This record gives sequence, structure tokens and C-alpha cells, in this order.
Amino acid sequence: MVISKREVKAATDNVKSKEGTSLLTKISTLLEGREEVVFAYLFGSRSLGYSRPDSDIDLAVFFGNGAKWARMELEEKLSQGLRLPVQVVSLNEELAPRFLQNILSTGVVVKDNPSRKDWERKIQESEQERERKEMEQNYKEQLLHWMEEKVELILKALPLLDGINLEEIKRENLEAMQAFLGAFSMLFEPLETIARRMTSYARLTLDIKEEPVTLREQMALTMEILKLDDETRDRFNGIIELRNKLAHAYWEITKVPFPLDMKEMREAFERLAGKVRGFIASERERLG
Repeated sequence: MVISKREVKAATDNVKSKEGTSLLTKISTLLEGREEVVFAYLFGSRSLGYSRPDSDIDLAVFFGNGAKWARMELEEKLSQGLRLPVQVVSLNEELAPRFLQNILSTGVVVKDNPSRKDWERKIQESEQERERKEMEQNYKEQLLHWMEEKVELILKALPLLDGINLEEIKRENLEAMQAFLGAFSMLFEPLETIARRMTSYARLTLDIKEEPVTLREQMALTMEILKLDDETRDRFNGIIELRNKLAHAYWEITKVPFPLDMKEMREAFERLAGKVRGFIASERERLG
């Protein structure tokens, strides 16, 4: 007969009391002769120390092969032997992860077997994998949310391009220069973020042999995932080139050649925004 060495962190006064120890001994004695019971835990109010004298006794039992049918019979026999209502949960069945973890973290072993530790290890590994997948799922959803926010910022800033005159910029009109640099920055920042978030999303969902590092590489991957047409890709390559030239030399705006006019730039951003929206909707449906 083996009683658990597990230390329950919650209140255990009742279990550790003379009455509680007596109950554990009785349960262990009754289970000792039950060959169909491989190992078992006492859990619930009885293991946590807040039970009443007439509280149910909750047991989680792992049955041997072919003995799953024995749960109800075991409940009846234990109830008769203990003169208290007994509820038996079969550990052979699929249980809710949180419920199973609660049994493992607060339960007291009332019948042991060498196979229990290996079973617990497998359960913990399964729980870790479940938590990893859940965390990955949450991260994917967050990445989609971040991209969605940036798409809305792009759409909000697009009208700023309508009033920009490239000829005035070439004439070094400060107001025209300021208007373009402001609008371009408000469009490029969310574009850059979308590319980085899309790369992170692809790392979780695609088999990427070599992860893109530079913005140009990340944009190339983003445009490939979104299936943008060649014309739009060329426009964004031009936009990236323009950004690189202006990044630390704003006054060069009067000298650098513009790869596309404001209408073409707006069309490129609109197409990208539409594609990103469609991608987000599709992925959310897939993720459920």
C-alpha cells in the first residue's frame, strides 16, 4: 500500500488530520485488492482539505486493459466499504486538459504502480505540447490583428497623396516637400510593419528554408504570399528604393527620380490593403 508523497499546495488540514489519514488508509486498503485498478488519485474537496464529513469522495482511476467497464462497479463497492458516496473518474478516457491537470497537481495517490510516473510524464508532455500550440495560435491571431490595424492606417492615410504635386516638389516648394514626406512616412511605416508581421506569420505556417532578414526580402515574401501581380510588385520595389534614398537625406527629394506618380502609388497601396484584408479573413476562418 502506497500513500502519495506529493505535497498539495492548497489547504490540506483535513487530509493531514487523524481523520483524513484514516480515510486515505481505508481507500488504499480497499483498492489494494482491486487488480483492475492500476493506480488512483484522491482529488477534489477531500484532497484539498475543505470537505464536510458527508462530502463525496472523488477518485481518479487508471484501469488495466479491458477493465474500463469496472468504473460503476468500483463506485458501488467503494461506497459500500466507506459508507460514503464515491465518484470515480476514469483516467483511461479523454478528459478536459485543465481538469486532468487539476487532478495531477492536487491529487493524492491512494494506489500506486511503477507505470504511474511514465503515464504522468506522457500527460505532462502532452500538456506542454497543447500549451505550445495554444500559444502559437494566440500569437498567429495577434499577428493578424496587428496587420489589420496597419491596413486601416494605410487606408486612412491614402487620401493625403491626392493633393501632392510632384512638379512643385521639383521646384523645391517646401510645403509640397513637407506634404509628400509626411504622407509617405504615414504610409511606409505601416507597410514596413505589415511586411515584418507577415514574415513572422509565414515562419509559423510555411516551410521557409532561409528566413528573410532585410525589408526588401520581407516585402518580397509578403508580395508572394499575397499573390500581388507583377505590376504592383514593381511599384512596391520602386517605393522601397525611394524610401532607401530618402531615409536619411530628406532634402534629396528634389533630386531623386520618382519611380511612379501619386496615382500609381495610391493604386499600389490600395491593392496591397485589399489583399492583406483578404488574407486576414481567410486565415481567421482557417484558424477557427
